[in-house]
Amino acid sequence: MVGYDLEDRAYCMELTYNYGLDDPSAYKPGTGLTEFGIFVPDVAAAKSAAQKLGYAEEEGCIVGPDKYRFRLFPMPSDRSEHFLYVMCRSGNLANTVGFYKDVLGMSDVAVPELIPKRGSSMAAVSYTSKTHPHQHEPVMLVWYEDG
Repeated sequence: MVGYDLEDRAYCMELTYNYGLDDPSAYKPGTGLTEFGIFVPDVAAAKSAAQKLGYAEEEGCIVGPDKYRFRLFPMPSDRSEHFLYVMCRSGNLANTVGFYKDVLGMSDVAVPELIPKRGSSMAAVSYTSKTHPHQHEPVMLVWYEDG
């Protein structure tokens, strides 16, 4: 688990190993999960640190060692959660959004204008602070149709 606090207090990202995809040509990073939107105290300092470590910046995102993209935003003074969104591709946006709403109880939210448009259409879902499992600040799942 990777996060800014314990998983019962803040969003955490679970990294997994995909068995059977040992062959580098079998799985290409960015074909499902594509980008994280993260609040940081100082965007310029974070980008500078990433550059010193040898990570590239492409289209406003830091590209990490695993080829995932991290779009950085200044941390608002009234927010404690560092993750703003997780962006993924979807071959069928209506089915994907329906699953997260109908099965997991998330709600439609507007895709923030600060997120660059991708694919033929985009949608976002999230828990609200009231429906969030720990009543904390919600993190959005942003989907774009690409297939």
